[in-house]
Amino acid sequence: MNDNSMLLSRDGYVATITINRPDQRNAMASYMWKWLADTMTELNGDNDVRCVVIRGAGEKAFASGADISEFEVWTSEEKSRRYGLLIETALQSIERHRNPVIAMIQGYALGAGCELAVACDLRILADVAKVGIPSAKLGVMLNYENYQRVVDLAGIATAREIFFIGRPLDAQRAREVGLANYVVPKQQLESFTYEIALKISENAPLSVRGSKKVLQTCLSHVMLDRARDSEVLAELDRISTTCFLSEDVQEGVTAFFGRRKAEFKGK
Repeated sequence: MNDNSMLLSRDGYVATITINRPDQRNAMASYMWKWLADTMTELNGDNDVRCVVIRGAGEKAFASGADISEFEVWTSEEKSRRYGLLIETALQSIERHRNPVIAMIQGYALGAGCELAVACDLRILADVAKVGIPSAKLGVMLNYENYQRVVDLAGIATAREIFFIGRPLDAQRAREVGLANYVVPKQQLESFTYEIALKISENAPLSVRGSKKVLQTCLSHVMLDRARDSEVLAELDRISTTCFLSEDVQEGVTAFFGRRKAEFKGK
């Protein structure tokens, strides 16, 4: 299913994926993650693509997170696991894409939207952008890989700040801690992003693709592998699933829609 919530366009060697739900601040529904994974796989085999830009429609958000209205559907351990796998498959399709992927962030990149940005190779932020993962505010947890990605980019101290406090970081702070490669005035964001994408696409593709592969390998020595480290990851997944199915998540979602402060009970 794709109701034009996700769009694909091309200009020369640069492909652009647009998250097109501005009325919902580009919240990512489950079918959008599936479309993203399939499209990234398709683009990976296209020799006329050398760089991919992911952006959000409108001015308010890159992606404000997962579509929280779907949370009530994921009411069993198996459904929760499948939902996490759906998102992880999409994020890995970005990481494993042979070409560089740029996140162009004009507003909010929160929760799963921030996870999406972190999985990209470069993040270019408008000076008014905010990034963060307020999982503690909703009572949920992420899968292991997303914690590791944040640690790889920003370090363990900043990861603790993000996941314990849950407060979004402004663009300058994101640049300071390594979550942003560039911060530019909002009016210049689009032109600057596509200038970078053009520079990448004009470089030798075999060199760029080879460098991306090597750089991913440099990170893989600290990333647990789902086949090799199955027991460790199974336990981490169990903790995450238990959290996702807790009463606190129900309270967090209810408080979010009710625009009130959540009252968590730890169960």
